[in-house]
Amino acid sequence: MKTISDHVPDIVHNSVRAKATLIEIIVEEDVKNNLDEIEANK
Repeated sequence: MKTISDHVPDIVHNSVRAKATLIEIIVEEDVKNNLDEIEANK
C-alpha cells in the first residue's frame, strides 16, 4: 500500500517534466474521520 509520502515525489517529478513553473502541494489530514487528502496545483 502506498503512503502519501510515496505520491509526493511522483507529483513533483511529473510536474517538472511538464515544465511547471509553480508546484503547490497541500496535504490535509482529518484524524477524527481517518481521512487524508492531497491537492496538487500546477
